Amino acid sequence: MKLKKVLALVLVFVLAMSLVACGGKDKPTNTSKEGEGKVDEKKVLTFGGPLDGVGNLDIHLTTINEIFQITTHIQEGLLGLDTETLEIKPVLLTKIPEVSEDGLTYSCELKPDVKFHDGTTLTSKDVKFTFERIFKPETKNVNTWLCDMIVGAKDMLEGKATELKGFKIIDDTHFEITIEEPYSAFMSVLAASQMVIYPEKACTEAGESWGTSSFVGTGPYKLKEFSPKNKVVLEKFDDYHDGAKKLDEIVFLNMDPNTALLEFENGTIDVTALDVSLVDNYLKNDKFKDNVKECESLGIVTFGLNTTMKPLDDVRVREAVNLAIDRKGLTENYLRGKAVPATCFVPKGIPGYDENAPELEYNPEKAKQLLAEAGYPNGIELTATISEKSTLAPVLEVVQQQFKESNINLSIQKVDHAGYIDLRSRGEVQLPLINWYADIIDADNFFYSILYGDNSKFFSTNYFNKEFDAMCDEARKTVDPDEKAEIYKKIEHKITHEDFVVAPLYNPVFYYLVSDRVENAVMMQTSLFRFTDADIVK
Repeated sequence: MKLKKVLALVLVFVLAMSLVACGGKDKPTNTSKEGEGKVDEKKVLTFGGPLDGVGNLDIHLTTINEIFQITTHIQEGLLGLDTETLEIKPVLLTKIPEVSEDGLTYSCELKPDVKFHDGTTLTSKDVKFTFERIFKPETKNVNTWLCDMIVGAKDMLEGKATELKGFKIIDDTHFEITIEEPYSAFMSVLAASQMVIYPEKACTEAGESWGTSSFVGTGPYKLKEFSPKNKVVLEKFDDYHDGAKKLDEIVFLNMDPNTALLEFENGTIDVTALDVSLVDNYLKNDKFKDNVKECESLGIVTFGLNTTMKPLDDVRVREAVNLAIDRKGLTENYLRGKAVPATCFVPKGIPGYDENAPELEYNPEKAKQLLAEAGYPNGIELTATISEKSTLAPVLEVVQQQFKESNINLSIQKVDHAGYIDLRSRGEVQLPLINWYADIIDADNFFYSILYGDNSKFFSTNYFNKEFDAMCDEARKTVDPDEKAEIYKKIEHKITHEDFVVAPLYNPVFYYLVSDRVENAVMMQTSLFRFTDADIVK
């Protein structure tokens, strides 16, 4: 769903992201004087929005979208995603890795003479250093789950090894990665935002300053200034291996969303996020209606249903909860048509999405009947616990009112963020509200990451279903995309129409204001902007 080809979103995690950049209608191009009588025009793109969560750019330490938004211009992985098709493409490699017949070993070749921002040349040693840093306990990487299927990863995480057994250097540009068992989504893992490559020398020498005053990559922009309470500035890397880009700088200005909107209207910033509640106001404004851009995300807002906590331990009660949700009412009324009612747990656009899945029905009378059959003729009491930092509390309040039609009384409990994560990871949240965006372009990122085995405890569904786990295992090993899609459709039906372990609500749509003077940036369906090919034309 695109109005214009304007921004690049690259895989997250909130409905109204605080990702913003520069733009009014008639903002003059920045200039600097170089030499007598000569004016050199400088092309600067400016975001405006909160940078509160940006304390360190080291992506091994974070899951915060505002950080990925910045690092996606600085760092690169071995593979990446095409900005329009989402197909996997080589970035630091000469070609897509060759896979052994048993599906375990990935043979890779680096592009020759790729430079880091400090002038050093990328080699296989840097890749090995990065992969081992991911799994070193002292790194405290929060994203190891994404790639811990590499041979030796678990031994490193447990402190039993200091080297990654599944990584073999052949020479400066050739290496092999071996995984424990066939995993058909591993190429997507290598293309994930969390899998960028760090330079061994610069990262080691930087020590604790890595990710703040020192942060080096191979990307089209390098870090110039890091003062997140004020701004973060990136400047063009002239020796970029894919050719220097048109923008001279990208500036991220720290400001609250309301201030960002005012600055955009005044022409002092180029891009800012737009909350869904304000979209219609701008669409009705002749001055700004053409500046509103939208993108349907590869994400889902969904309830998890804790299958081990009464009364949700009864499948009839879980089905009743699903029937008690008016998804169309939620999206059309509260969200003003600026979201898509969920039809599946896996979003549209992810391989494995079932376009022929039955509708997620809204039927309060049937819900009350199921509750009575389950032994609750007078209805049930449920508690939804949510982080104080969450932006989804209003959504809960809407559902709270809808539930009353089905004799479901919902209490909303807000706790501090750390407390919420602790409760949820112990499997003790009765009705967790999950906001999940694709890290990799594969349904495995939804089914396996949230509902498989002990992962289901971390997200407080406590599903622990051997049949489901076996189906996920089968899909992970299936290479043929059509066969894999059929397995995923069966999994989808099982969790949403048989076991009712989740209650999908809607697929978020992102909205942004983008200045007329910004051209040739692209918007993707994943959760990050990218301005690799952007230009300032006015």
